[in-house]
Amino acid sequence: MKKIWIQELWRFGAIVGSVTLVGVFLGRAGLFFTLGLMLYIVDQVAQLARYVRWFESGKHAHPPSMSGVWGALIDITYRQFQKSRKRKKRIQRLLKNFNQFSAALPDATVILGAKQEVTWSNEMAELYLGVHQRKAIGKTITEIIDLPEFKAYLESGDYREALSITSPVNEARQLHLRIARYGTKKKVLSAHDMTRMHRLEAMRKDFVGNVSHELRTPLTVIQGYSEMLLDDRGLTEQHRQMLSQVAEQSQRMQRLVDDLLTLNRLETTEPERRWFQAVDVGLMMQRMRNEARLHPGAKALEYALEVQSEQGLFAHPDELFSAFMNLVTNATKYTPPGGKITLRWFVDKHGRGHFQVEDTGEGIPAEHLPRLSERFYRVDTGRSREKGGTGLGLAIVKHVLTRHDARLKISSEVGKGSVFSCDFPRSTVVELVPKLVVDELNPATK
Repeated sequence: MKKIWIQELWRFGAIVGSVTLVGVFLGRAGLFFTLGLMLYIVDQVAQLARYVRWFESGKHAHPPSMSGVWGALIDITYRQFQKSRKRKKRIQRLLKNFNQFSAALPDATVILGAKQEVTWSNEMAELYLGVHQRKAIGKTITEIIDLPEFKAYLESGDYREALSITSPVNEARQLHLRIARYGTKKKVLSAHDMTRMHRLEAMRKDFVGNVSHELRTPLTVIQGYSEMLLDDRGLTEQHRQMLSQVAEQSQRMQRLVDDLLTLNRLETTEPERRWFQAVDVGLMMQRMRNEARLHPGAKALEYALEVQSEQGLFAHPDELFSAFMNLVTNATKYTPPGGKITLRWFVDKHGRGHFQVEDTGEGIPAEHLPRLSERFYRVDTGRSREKGGTGLGLAIVKHVLTRHDARLKISSEVGKGSVFSCDFPRSTVVELVPKLVVDELNPATK
């Protein structure tokens, strides 16, 4: 570059100097020096004009032959044009590949801007969500997907779990929506078609429900006849043992059928809000302790109640008691003699309610904790059957809590015990009406 500037100085000197030299011979050096400068400026303007004409003609035109600084400038500009052309072609190829890739995706995909506006979508987004590739650009996603559950999911900011919805453009299609954040306040919305899985799940639930109902009658007959025969004093000891086993196994099957029917009802029906009421968790804990003490082996256990809040829960009382009692019964079964079971209820500083069952049992290895609430999952199959468990208790607990917008959390340490926590959102925690106020409101109690 330094060489170019030296050449330009020589060019300047040659033009101005030669004209000035003529002026010296004619005795008009000053005038001819000015003329030399003007001649140099005219030359520079002419080269600038050539540069501008070439620049405006576009990068496809061959660059003109120019010397000095302008030649270097046009050479640099032309190289930048060439690089830009290659870069643009590469971007076009990438964009084309991306469009082909997105069109081949089986899931609907929508990219949202900082204000939840649609900035891009693929073809499946139109089929599943009604998000047109061109017409939807610039519109907020809630204008297109006008579903209350979707709006709540989008505004919650908690996208760890997928949202199950019915397609807004096809009621026969079931979708799982997921949102992922990227960049600055941008999001990617994806929707996966779960229609086939939902149908299979519905078939499974119907099958389980129908089979369970069909089993109830023969089980009742078997159980009734076995109990009646056991009352016969003329039975031999061998026959009595055989009938006792029949009665015991029929009772176990009856418990299994009852749990399957309960689980099927929780899965296939929506909670009836008209049965919801303010539940005094402290009183419920006393009832649970009294019932737990009737369990075989409970006499050797210590039960402690810790009621740290006078607030209650707005819930279905029977479902709530069933879920809580399942946890207490499990703790009673798996806590060795001399152990302690603590029932705890408190409301944290954020207004969320927590019911906990803590035991001093053997504890559960960490690798089993994520699967404990699965149907029929057992840490120790043989021991669970000996205790009379069906393997459905925690699955029932999880479904009951889901119907109350709550979650089950389990923490355990081998050799020290376990803590089963039911965490309820702030919206379910309520103030309890004092009994005196209830009596005043209900004259029939006077």
